[in-house]
Amino acid sequence: MTHRRRFRWIAWGALAVVAGCAVTASRPAAIDPQADDILKRMCDTISAAPTLAFEADAQVDERLDTGRLVRLHRHSKVIAARPDRLFVEMAGDEVGGRFWYEKGRLTVLDRGANAYASIAVPDRTEKMLDYVVEKYHVTVPLADLFFPNLYETLTESIESGVYVGVESVEGRDCHHLAFSQAHVDWEIWIDAGERPLPRQIAITYKEEPDAPQYIAVLDKWDLAAAPTAETFRFQPPAGAKAVSVDEMIVRDRGE
Repeated sequence: MTHRRRFRWIAWGALAVVAGCAVTASRPAAIDPQADDILKRMCDTISAAPTLAFEADAQVDERLDTGRLVRLHRHSKVIAARPDRLFVEMAGDEVGGRFWYEKGRLTVLDRGANAYASIAVPDRTEKMLDYVVEKYHVTVPLADLFFPNLYETLTESIESGVYVGVESVEGRDCHHLAFSQAHVDWEIWIDAGERPLPRQIAITYKEEPDAPQYIAVLDKWDLAAAPTAETFRFQPPAGAKAVSVDEMIVRDRGE
C-alpha cells in the first residue's frame, strides 16, 4: 500500500505557514500601498470580531512515499471566540475529526478510529497554536486568523506584495493580492463589498520539490457568531478510546 505523508488530526485549513509572530505595525516598504491598505482593512475587520465562524473548502497537495504529489480535498468548519476558545470540524480525503480548545485544554478526536487525545496547553488561542507547532512540529493552517495582531502577523516576513486586480470568487468581486516571502508565495482574494473578508487563499511552497500548493475557498463568514459553552467543550462519543498524543501521531503518520 502506498502511504501519504500527512498529519491529519490537526491539518485543517490555510495561513499559519505564511508568516511569523507579530512585530511591527509599519508597512513593509516592498508592499504596494493599494495592496497594503486592502490587506489592513481585512485584518482590522477580522481582529475586531470577538467571535467568528467560517467554512473552508481546500485543495491540498500531499506527497506519496513514492515522491509523487497528489491533490486531496479538505472541508473545515471553524468557530472561534477570543481569546481562548476554538472548535474545528474537518472532513475529506483521509481526514475526519474534530478539534476542541477551551482555556488551556486541547482535545482532538479521530472520528474514523473513534479515538481522542487531550492535553494541557497554554490558555490563549495564539499561544496554544504556537505551542502545538513548537512541541509537536505540526503546522496549523489558517492559524493566523486567530492571532490578536493579524496585520502584523501576516506582514512581518513579506518581501514584496502587489495588487493584481478585481476577480470573481464564487460569484463575488474580490481584490486579488499577491505576496512573496523567503519560502512561500501566497495570494489572497478579499471581498470588494462592504465587508473586506478573505474569500480565497493560495499558498505555493516554492522551495519544496514540485512547488506543492494549498488552495482554499472561505465562505459562510459570521462575525457575530453566538456559540454556546458546549460548542467548545468535549464530550467523548460512545465507545471512544482515550489515547496519548504520541499514539495519535503514530497512527496518523501510518507508522
